[in-house]
Amino acid sequence: MDYYEWYETETGYDIGYLMISTDGGVTWDELNSRSGSNGGWTLMQDDISAYQGQTVNIGYHFTSDGSNNYAGWYVDDMMVYEVHDHFLSADIISLDESSWPSFIYFDTAVDTGGAGYPDLTQANFEVYEDGVLQTDGFNVTPPQGGNQLVDIVFLMDNSGSMGGEQQQVRDNVEAFLDSLDSRGIDYNLGLVRFGQGPGGGWPIVMNGGILVDNAAAFLLLWDQNTIDGGFEPGWDAVVDGSNSFNWRQGQRFLVLLTDESVTGNGNMGNYTQQEALDAMLNNDNVLFSYISLDTYSINDYGWLAEQTGGEYFDVTEDFQAVLDAIIVHGGRIYSIRYSPFNQASDGLTRQVVVNVTDGPETATDFDFYTPGVAPSIARTQDTIDLHNQPWADGTTFTIEVEVIDLVFPFVQATTLFYRTTGTGAYTSVAMTDIGGDIWSGEIPGAGVVGPGVDYYMTATDGQSTVSDPSNQPDVYPYQLAILPNEAPVIIHTPVPTLTPGIAFDVVADITDNTNALAEETLYYRKTGELIYQEQAMVNTGGDTYMGTVPVTYATTDGVDYYLRAVDDFGLASTHGTPDNPHQVIVDDAELTDKGVIIDGFIPQADVADLGNLASFDLSATAEYDPQFDIPEPPVWQNNFVAVYFPHPEWNAVIGDNFMHDIRLERDLTNDLEVFEFDVATDQMGSDVELTFTIGDALPSQYGVVLYVEDTDMVLNLRDNNVYTFVASAAVHHFELRIGYPTESSHNFGLGWHMVSIPLVPFNNMSLIVDLFGDDIPGAYYVYNYSRSVGYFLEENVYNAHGYWLAMVEDPATIEIEGSPILDSAEEPLEDGWNLIGAALYETVFVTDLWFTDGVTSYVYADAVMHGWISPNFYTWDGTSYVSSTELNPWFGYWLQSAMDITMITYGPGMAPNPSPNSQEGEGDNGGNVLDDMNNWFVSLNATMGDLADGLAGFGVHESATNGFDVWYDQPLPPAPMTNDFVRIYADREYWESPFGPKFSKDIRTPIDEQMTAEWTFTVESTETGTIEIRCADIAQILPEGYEASVQHGNTTVDLLETEAFSIDYLGEPYSFTISIAGAATSVNGEGGTMVPTEFAIENVYPNPFNPSTTIRLTVPADGRLEVEVFNILGKSVSTLAVGDYQAGYHNFVFRADNLASGIYFVQARMAGKQTELRRIVLLR
Repeated sequence: MDYYEWYETETGYDIGYLMISTDGGVTWDELNSRSGSNGGWTLMQDDISAYQGQTVNIGYHFTSDGSNNYAGWYVDDMMVYEVHDHFLSADIISLDESSWPSFIYFDTAVDTGGAGYPDLTQANFEVYEDGVLQTDGFNVTPPQGGNQLVDIVFLMDNSGSMGGEQQQVRDNVEAFLDSLDSRGIDYNLGLVRFGQGPGGGWPIVMNGGILVDNAAAFLLLWDQNTIDGGFEPGWDAVVDGSNSFNWRQGQRFLVLLTDESVTGNGNMGNYTQQEALDAMLNNDNVLFSYISLDTYSINDYGWLAEQTGGEYFDVTEDFQAVLDAIIVHGGRIYSIRYSPFNQASDGLTRQVVVNVTDGPETATDFDFYTPGVAPSIARTQDTIDLHNQPWADGTTFTIEVEVIDLVFPFVQATTLFYRTTGTGAYTSVAMTDIGGDIWSGEIPGAGVVGPGVDYYMTATDGQSTVSDPSNQPDVYPYQLAILPNEAPVIIHTPVPTLTPGIAFDVVADITDNTNALAEETLYYRKTGELIYQEQAMVNTGGDTYMGTVPVTYATTDGVDYYLRAVDDFGLASTHGTPDNPHQVIVDDAELTDKGVIIDGFIPQADVADLGNLASFDLSATAEYDPQFDIPEPPVWQNNFVAVYFPHPEWNAVIGDNFMHDIRLERDLTNDLEVFEFDVATDQMGSDVELTFTIGDALPSQYGVVLYVEDTDMVLNLRDNNVYTFVASAAVHHFELRIGYPTESSHNFGLGWHMVSIPLVPFNNMSLIVDLFGDDIPGAYYVYNYSRSVGYFLEENVYNAHGYWLAMVEDPATIEIEGSPILDSAEEPLEDGWNLIGAALYETVFVTDLWFTDGVTSYVYADAVMHGWISPNFYTWDGTSYVSSTELNPWFGYWLQSAMDITMITYGPGMAPNPSPNSQEGEGDNGGNVLDDMNNWFVSLNATMGDLADGLAGFGVHESATNGFDVWYDQPLPPAPMTNDFVRIYADREYWESPFGPKFSKDIRTPIDEQMTAEWTFTVESTETGTIEIRCADIAQILPEGYEASVQHGNTTVDLLETEAFSIDYLGEPYSFTISIAGAATSVNGEGGTMVPTEFAIENVYPNPFNPSTTIRLTVPADGRLEVEVFNILGKSVSTLAVGDYQAGYHNFVFRADNLASGIYFVQARMAGKQTELRRIVLLR
């Protein structure tokens, strides 16, 4: 039985027991116990073969006293297995999280019974992070596959006691390096000196913690060893040697050489033995100790070596054991990488588990890492910009870097190293934290001479050290050109895609303006690999150079590459960098042809994100499709631009961002597919250039449109496929819209039109002369409307707003280019009448509109019920207003609002769900369909030559009242823009409606039998002459037995005999009253026209009134009639009738426009009858 345990308890007082039971827990046997501390997670193995074939329970029993508190006892990853002759084992010997979030790298040593196991494939491995199987970027490189990296740091005692051994040790080192070279091992070397006199014996990290990659350079460092000290703090040397170097992924060895111990010779420094072990375990080091073989030294350094998997030897022995370890380990080490699905920078420790399977056997090991535990370091944009030009001798340079450290311990020091190009040693300068994660250092002008200045930086948090550049910065530093020398110039267009199995060329124009080029090199690797291959580029004529990435590297992994050119002074330029290379992704020609490629590029910083694809496939879905939707690689922590499609709703374990977004292929002729994408960069203030490559197979009738959220602008990518913007700290949001045609047109004849535009014009174009001017050959005018100004000439038009268009000379077809509204369009409404437009490319029903006051939002029906808007929308049919229940593209409409609010037109599928208490619109208040005696409506149509109006009408509805009913009584829209019109309206000022006093329709409560209802209307026109007014189909609409008449002037017309009547219009508003009587019984008891039996003022309605009321008289016989109104002083203020009238019912309208509020009296007199008097009240 295998398991891992870690315990930290009080020795002798806290004891943990591992127990086993074969009877279900009734009795227990003790397998083992532990107390004290074991120093960390340790693999334990217990033989339980005595219980083979039985069912057992495993138990844990822990006893403790109450005096001291310790961490306790932890057990994990228990596994019971049958032992075979050959036991498969796996051991994670190193784990490198420094490339997080791009990749996690670790090496696993696989063995069976002590023999190497080199013949496994990637299929034999699985990697889990926090229980989630990792597949993105997953790759296993076997031992024979190369890429085995070895870093070795020597810890050399420089005290006087080493005098007799130092030369022998130096000879052993040189022989060891020869062996490394002869075997072709990729090694880096470092040196820590301790025990020397100067400096008090404290460790000195040579070469600033930068590893060197060749024997000659290392021996130059080695020869700086001395033998002049006496204090030898070896554990401090181990800690500094482990923490101070920028280790590569691979085997990491420490080789300690000393002839004195710590405990036996009084060499205690700042660190303990346990802290030395913790440092090595944290950095995955294996220690080989070359020491005096006395008890103290073995207990001090031999024990440390054994705890890390190393060995100890006599100080004068050669390093064959180290070489053997490198070879043996290298023969069974599998290098594994993956791109973690969880890319949240949460500072939480994660567990990495590797499972290795071979036939029936499986081996498991685990390790831990914390994202961001090591610092990251990168130059600021200001420092990068220093490379844009050569500089004069003596220039002082301020070098700034951004150092990010997300997890404790945080960065402690950052160091700048610089030298003159072509010289030897670097000078170091401690950089200063100036705030905001920025550290600053200065290269003084005294050290700035031609041909250039080399520099690099390191940062350490005390446990890990990183550099910029990250690998061999002393060999491949950043370089600034110093005049008269200028750096080589590389002009290159990055290769965006590759076809797997086909080599591809990399071409650049490279020049040197000072003297001559010495090197032109292409560096390349498979994406995710650690080591670049290099190839000398070939001059193909003039300044053009070419390198070829071979077929073995053109795989589905993709390729990273950069270019480097060096002049004959040793000054170099790069296009791309080792830490931020150009990335070449796999080209899917079919998907590319049917979609749009989005490339992001920042020329100023020479960074790019290429090959992002929005496309279609018949097998794709709107959800995450692993075979199509390729995840976005993690961004570099510094100096990057990232273009990606965000899809958090997919809940994909590989993350939220994707570089390929593939949707179901379908017909988009009358539909739209929207791809949201974001652009992020740390290059604030730089120009970001987006290029859109439209596939040849994408149907030409489809629009391809870019929507820019920052500017609320839409751009036609078929006209211009490049968009440039200035980067800010925020993520920039865009939409790529593919589908609907980007053009719309409409025919307009001579005369007046209420219009709108159904698209958002490209480039935020709004000037009418730009949108309409090319399409209308003759004169035209566009008018807007506001409550405070009325009609006014307009120069701009906008989506969702309405306008009047006057076509003066010629008919024309107007065509605009733009993008349809997808989410929503907002149109502000003011209190009163508003010209609105159809915002969408398709018809929208008014019942789908929403309205908001900024706090509360109502769907159309609720907005009407709460009194926000009138339910009526009016448009112009060329001769008169017509009511509409839908908004159609290109048409404008009148809508009346009772307050300042906003109308929202939502795109398809974008509207919120109405409240469960939403009201439905009521009734058919515009039709002429007879339902029954409680629901009928009669249209009033006015014609005057070519002028007409069919908007007005009257009727009853069982849900209506005799006052204002928002769903039935339609307000009168403003007078049209036409120079001539005729219209009918009802003046109902006494209703005190929020929509004003004038209405085109007046719907009342149903009429009871023996009752009469009256409707008074006014007709007006811009012309004079005869106006015919028709009560359309009134005889067929009114219930049987009803009577209808109209009185205008002194004339009464039976509307059941003739539904039309004419008036002679003299230029002033003219009123008429329509009377509808319910079914009645004649005086002789037979059905017929009802004749009043007495003379009376039957009704005055309304009363009180403002400013008009209708007086209804019953006249039993033909005769002379006088109707007059008096004020409270008895003075006549208005004569309503003087003359002969027939028997029947007569209505007279009294208007008090110029009278004061108060009591008035209506007096009606008829020869031979009693005078009738009725009090009425005028309320202002």
